[in-house]
Amino acid sequence: MKLLKGVLPLIIFVQTAFAQVVVEFPKNRMVIQRDLSNKGQLLVSGFVEKPADTVKVRFLPFARNTGIATAWNDCRVFNKDGKTTFFLTQTVTAGWYKMQVHAFKNGLVSDSAVVDRVGVGEVFLIAGQSNAQGQANRGSLSSVDIHQRVNVILGSDDRLNAQPSFEYHSLASYFPIYPIGSSSWCWGELGDMLVNKLNVPVMFFNAAWGGSSSENWAQSIDSLSTNEAYRGEVPYHVLKRTIQFYRNTVGFRAVLWHQGEADSFQNQANARLPRADYFNNVKKVITTSRNQAGELLPWVVSRASYIYNLQDSLIIKDQNRLSIEVANVFRGPYTDTLTNSRIDNLHFSNSSAGQGLTKLANSWNIALDSVFFTTAVPLLPDYNKASFILTDGSVSRPTGYTPASWGGSGRSFGFLTDKTGNVFISPLLRCNERRLDMYKLPNQDNLNAITGVNRSTADREITLNRKIETQNLRISASQYILLKPGFEVTPSTTFVAEINGCY
Repeated sequence: MKLLKGVLPLIIFVQTAFAQVVVEFPKNRMVIQRDLSNKGQLLVSGFVEKPADTVKVRFLPFARNTGIATAWNDCRVFNKDGKTTFFLTQTVTAGWYKMQVHAFKNGLVSDSAVVDRVGVGEVFLIAGQSNAQGQANRGSLSSVDIHQRVNVILGSDDRLNAQPSFEYHSLASYFPIYPIGSSSWCWGELGDMLVNKLNVPVMFFNAAWGGSSSENWAQSIDSLSTNEAYRGEVPYHVLKRTIQFYRNTVGFRAVLWHQGEADSFQNQANARLPRADYFNNVKKVITTSRNQAGELLPWVVSRASYIYNLQDSLIIKDQNRLSIEVANVFRGPYTDTLTNSRIDNLHFSNSSAGQGLTKLANSWNIALDSVFFTTAVPLLPDYNKASFILTDGSVSRPTGYTPASWGGSGRSFGFLTDKTGNVFISPLLRCNERRLDMYKLPNQDNLNAITGVNRSTADREITLNRKIETQNLRISASQYILLKPGFEVTPSTTFVAEINGCY
C-alpha cells in the first residue's frame, strides 16, 4: 500500500496503564455498520502479557450524547505460557465510544488498556468515475466534526492483492480515501452533514476510477479490457476486493455510485456508433457486487451525464430505471443542474465561484434521507462465521494445499475466505514468531478423500461456526482443524491450515 508522503506516523492505537494489555481489535477509529435497530456487534480481541483470571470490557460514550454506555462484560480467556488471550463479541448502540479493558488477577485489576475511539454507525463504499473518486487541488474540505467522527483508511492501493489495511484516520482534505480515492472531495463535507443529521460516526471507502465508462465497469468483471487505460480486471477489481476485505469486518450501508459523464461524452462524440447499454452495464455491476457480498447490497445511483456542456437524457432515464426496476437501488442526487460549479466544465470544485463540492455534498445529503436509512437494509459485519477457538498445539500444512493468503509473526489474526473470496477475521491468535498462513482445499469433487484421519489429538482444534453438510472434515493426519456440523464445504472453501505456535 502506498502511504501518503509527509504524513506523521500513526498515533498510538491503544493507551495502556501498565503496558501489559494489548487490544488488537477493534482498531482505533474503526467504524462498523449499524443495523436497522440502531445497534452493532463489535469484535474485541487482544492479550495480556501475564496471566489473568478475568478480562472485562465496556464501552463509554466518547463525549456527551455520542452513545450509550455498556456494562462491564466478561471476555473469553485462554491462558498459556504465562500470557492470556481474550476475545468477545459485544452488542453496542450506534455511537462513538471509548473502549476500556480491565484484566483481573485474584479479584483485583492487574492491567488495563483503552481504545480511544471506536464507532458503530454508517459505512459507505464509493464507486463510479472521477466525480466520485475525486481530484487534488479542487478545494476539498476536511471533516470538521469536533469529535472526529468522519474516518477513512489512509493510503492508496489500486490492486488490493495483499491484505486488508486497518490504519484509520479522521478525514483531512488532502487524504486519499482508501483504496483509490483522491482527496476528501465532497465526502468530508458529506460525512459532517451525516454526522450532524444522524449523530453516529461515518466511514468511507473509495473504489471509483476516473474516466471509467459503464462499459469499462461491466466488461472488467470478466477481465476484458475495453480501453488501453484499463488493464483487464479494473475498474471492477477494486470494488470487488474492497467488498472482499471489508464486507465481514466492518459491513456496508450502501454503494454510492456517481458515473455517467464518460458514457455521455462517448455517445455524443461518437454519434454514429451504437450507444452503450448503460442500464444493463450498471445492472450487471450491481448484480455482481451482490453475488460477491452474498446479500442484497444496497446501491444509491446518482443521475449524472453533464460534461463539456453536453447532457444525455437517455443516460438519466437509465439511471432512473435502475432505482425503479432493480431491487434495493435508491435514487441518488441529480447533478446535471450544477453546471456553474465546475472548474473545467466537468469536475466539481470549491476553488472557483459556485462552491461545487459543497453543493455536491449537500445533494448527496438530501438523497440519503430518512426513507433511505429506514429501508436500505445494510450488510453487517460477520465475525461468527470465523469464530476460531484454538485451545492448544499447532496445525500443520496438509499435503496438496497451496497458500491462499498472507502470514506474519508475533501477534496475528487468523483470516479465512469463503467461496466468493470474502475475508473473515478471527479473534487474536498469539504466535511464537512463526507464520500464520491460509491454504485452499484442493480442487476436487470428492472431499471425503481427506476425511477419516487420526482423531487422537482432540485437544488441538479450531472450531469454525458455520454451516456444514459433512460431519467432521479432518485435514491432517496428526494435527488438524475440526469443523463442526453445519459448515458448508465446497472445493473452493479456504481454511486456516497452518498455525505454528499460535494460540
